[in-house]
Amino acid sequence: PWGSNRTPARLAAFPSREAVDVVGGVVLGCDCDRCEGRDCACWGGGGGGGEGEEEEGVASECGPGCGCGPECGNRTSQRGVEVRLKIMRDEKKGWCLFADQAIEKGRFVCEYAGEFLTTKEARVRQKEYDELALSQGFSSALLVVREHLPSGKACLRINIDATKVGNVGRFINHSCDGGNLSTVLVRSTGALLPRLCFFASKDIREGEELSFSYGEIRLRSNGLQCYCGASNCFGILPSELT
Repeated sequence: PWGSNRTPARLAAFPSREAVDVVGGVVLGCDCDRCEGRDCACWGGGGGGGEGEEEEGVASECGPGCGCGPECGNRTSQRGVEVRLKIMRDEKKGWCLFADQAIEKGRFVCEYAGEFLTTKEARVRQKEYDELALSQGFSSALLVVREHLPSGKACLRINIDATKVGNVGRFINHSCDGGNLSTVLVRSTGALLPRLCFFASKDIREGEELSFSYGEIRLRSNGLQCYCGASNCFGILPSELT
């Protein structure tokens, strides 16, 4: 719940390197001690042989299918938030997330945590949220992420709703110029679904608001008004209805 400082207990041990994937097969992870280099099988494209290049916006980490533990060097996003952040309220935007320290380019900032929904449920909730936004100024945090094949066809749609259950990631606002964060789907060997994580796309100053692009804005959008303040601001926020 919001305001709670409870942190889920982290796994202290990984008893098995075998995990089941989405089609019921067994995924074997690495058997490294610390995974400090690309000799680890989980580095590279897909956690297999470690020789492929990563797709843009996709990263591989060790996971429940691996023999290494929490001290592993290839579990960056699994160690939680390690930079100082602060939540502040803006008269127009509402809640915003700011850097409370300088953050260097490429550093992990936080995960976008929330409820994983089916596409059917996500569409039902989004319709309700949009109606509440227009009538009551309600602010929701349902994010739809699509992972694309090189051909351009979508191969996976992930619906994450942080409106009621989530973390600080739900306070990151949109910026039409792309903001200062990049979104990366992090796949952990043996995990059923990837996680959406934010990394600094440029050096971020202390006190600077954190932002990213919510997605493409199409013409004749009926999205909500955008207050990002970017020089190329489109004036409306992206949404599933755009």
